[in-house]
Formats: sequence, C-alpha cells, structure tokens
Amino acid sequence: MSPGQDWRRFLKHAARVKSLVIDGQDTDEFNEHLPTLLTLRSQGDVGITPNLRKLAVDSSFLEPEPAAEASSHDLHLFLFLGPKLESVRLEISDDPSFHLVHQLAISCPRLRSLNVPRFPKGTAKIIHCFNALEELECDEPPIHIDVLEGLAYLPSLRRLSITLPDSFHGIGTRATREKMFPALQKLEIGDVEDLRHLVHLLRSISSPDLHELSVHLYSYHGDGSSGTIHQTFDALTKFPKLRCLTICGIFATIHTAFPPRAISYLHHLEELRFQFQGLTMDSYRLADLARGCPKLRRLTAYNSDKPGWSLEVLESFAAHFPALEYIHTRLDTSGTLTTGPPSVRSLTPICLQLDGSPLEEKRWEPVARYISLVYPNASFKFDSYWDEEDLAHADRDALHWRYVARAVAQARSASV
Repeated sequence: MSPGQDWRRFLKHAARVKSLVIDGQDTDEFNEHLPTLLTLRSQGDVGITPNLRKLAVDSSFLEPEPAAEASSHDLHLFLFLGPKLESVRLEISDDPSFHLVHQLAISCPRLRSLNVPRFPKGTAKIIHCFNALEELECDEPPIHIDVLEGLAYLPSLRRLSITLPDSFHGIGTRATREKMFPALQKLEIGDVEDLRHLVHLLRSISSPDLHELSVHLYSYHGDGSSGTIHQTFDALTKFPKLRCLTICGIFATIHTAFPPRAISYLHHLEELRFQFQGLTMDSYRLADLARGCPKLRRLTAYNSDKPGWSLEVLESFAAHFPALEYIHTRLDTSGTLTTGPPSVRSLTPICLQLDGSPLEEKRWEPVARYISLVYPNASFKFDSYWDEEDLAHADRDALHWRYVARAVAQARSASV
C-alpha cells in the first residue's frame, strides 16, 4: 500500500474519532509525522479530526523548547480543532497565548466546556466569542478583572471555577449587574483572602438559579469585622435555590457563630460545609436551622482550633434533622454523660465523622454506649490516610474512635 493510501485511510479513521486524549507518549510520533499533518491540515477547511467532540491535552505533550519563541501548543493544537468540538481540557505547563485562545474562539463555535490553567492578558476582547460556553475552569493564577467581566456577560455560562484577582472591588455598574452571570448555576472560588472580594462577586450575580457555591479561603486576613461577615452571609440569601454551600479554609479564621441565622433562609439547602478556625458552635440555633433548611442531608461544622459542642448535641441533630445522612464535626467528649436513656432516639442510618474529636481511652466505652442509644444505625467515616486494618499508625484519638465504631456496630448486630 502506498504512503498516499495510508494517509487516506488515516484520515478516514480520524474522521470517526469523537474523543481524544493526548499525552507525552504521543509526542515523538506526532513530531515524526508533523510535516505531513500540517500539509493535510492546510488542504482542508477543518482539522484532521473533523468530528471530534472532546479533546484533552496533558502537560507532558509537546513540552516547549526552552529557547522557543512560541509554544508548541500554540503552533500545533489547531490541527485538532474543529466546529464540532464541545469540550477542551488543556493541562499544559506553559501559559496559553492569545493566539491559542483566539483559535479556540473562532474554530470551535460549539465549545461548551473549557478547562485552561489561565487566560493571558488581552483575551478579554474575544471572550464574547464563546457564546455557547457553559462550563469554565480556570483556577490559577488569579483571573484578570477584564477577563472576568467578559465572562460575566456570556449568556450560557452555568458553571465557573476561578480564583479572584487581588484587590477585587467588583465588576460592572449598578445598571449592568442586572445582566451579569445570567445563567450561573455552580460557582467555585479558590484562595479567597478577603471576604469583601467575595461579597463584591456575589452581588454581581443576577442568576436566580445558583444552586452550588464553594468558597476556599487560602489564608483569610482581610477585614474580620462582624459587619463584613454578616454582609457575606446576607449576600447568600439572594440565591433561594442554593442546595450546596461550602466555605472552608485550613488556615483561615472567621469568628462567627454556627449556624449563622442567614443560612436559615436557604430553604432548599441539602449540603452545608463550614470548616475554618474561629467557628463557635451554638446548639440553640440548630432548631432554627432545621426549620429553615428541612432538606439538609449533609452537614460539616468543623473548627480546627478546638472542639465545638458537647457530645449531647447528637440528640439535637436526631430531634431536628430527620433527613440528615452525614455529620462531620468535632465534639467535646469530656463532659458527664447521663446514665438514663437519651431524650431522642433516631433509627435513621447516619454517617458520623468525629475522629478529630479528643477522646480519652477511659471514655470510649461510655461514648459508644451513648451513640448506640441515640443513633443505633450509625456508621463511621475516618480520614482516608488511616488504614482500616492497621491501627498501629493511627493517633490515640483516632484509635479510640475506631473502638467506638466497632462497639456501635457490635451493639447493632446484637440487637438484631
């Protein structure tokens, strides 16, 4: 078979490809045939894979030469771009250039999902070309303000994952904010260092359909006043369809009581995760949270500084949250437990993650008995780095909580 026939057969099979993942193992063979591929591309109106729907490029593919003036990604990825492409993930080590983003904009009019490490400066002027874009993940470094403002006016953008720019004071004007992020449903924001930046962004969102918000606090050191904190929580109440809310940061400190009263206005909330330092547990507010969020299924209220509420708070959870399936928190187990039966007993299967709670060896048996009475069908979850079968490497408290888990399971089996 002649080389020409081989390439015709290659193009025939390439036209059938709808999903393509390219990594470092493909680099040598790609470079070997690059001249022919470029010739074939120049003779056609579309790329060598005209029916491609999904493209993923690993960082090890076409690593740029140190002395190269232009990235190999910029020069050669256009070979695979076409009008039917709907999803592109570029895990490339070098910054995508304006040229590459421009190629995506003009060559992929149906592009719905885009994952890039960052947008270069100057691309704001072509962001409006991504009219079909529904999902964007661009996590590092902080996104440019002009790019963010361009994204805000995309009519179909539903999912957005970004890191906010430094010294962010909002986008748009009072008049234009009514049209910003009109279709947004899921928002993930990384490395927030000032809650005021978060408030500015939340206020700019006009979509009534936001149902998932995840905020990661890198090292919060902004305005810690109660006014700013209340503004943050009050800004959430404009999203009545919110189902999942996460605000977490290992090194962040926000001094506030849990649960904040504003959360009780999110009546469709199913998952709530607060995990940072400075969180003060208030068991008296749980009844208000339960009335406001009757659909709550998963709850994380975790202060890495110190344990929060006492062990008896489990009775409040059992009494007020009949739909609760998962609790992750730190408990104070040092108090005296009542010897009689608890005031509330729930037969609902529930998963408890309590292994961050201090637990002395002499206390694990009464704690296990108490949990068996309140939640007899409880199971336990532990941090993944503890080997389920090897307890020798677990720290003291984690080891004692494993004793509790086994005792609760044994009590349940004995009652059957």
